[in-house]
Amino acid sequence: MTTISNVSIKEIYRHHSVVEIELAGFKILNTLLEIFTEALENRNSTYSKKLLSRIPSQYELNNGTLYLDLLSVVDFVSGMTDTYALELYQNLTGISIPGISR
Repeated sequence: MTTISNVSIKEIYRHHSVVEIELAGFKILNTLLEIFTEALENRNSTYSKKLLSRIPSQYELNNGTLYLDLLSVVDFVSGMTDTYALELYQNLTGISIPGISR
């Protein structure tokens, strides 16, 4: 079992393709949390209002405190599928623009 475990860690979990996906995931999640946190901190700007409108109503954003609103944003981001998180990240950072074919 030790040999299987060591080989699995080296050849599977630490394979460069797996590490690259993990690194991309960290970047995507960090960016999404940063974008929505800044929007909460600057709610009155037009840009922030548009960003916050992307969060479904089930994630209440008028909880009375910034802390509770941040918890709602974390709940929203943590519940995303990988595909949705990637798509939203690409849209919000301008990597991909909906409705414009590549």
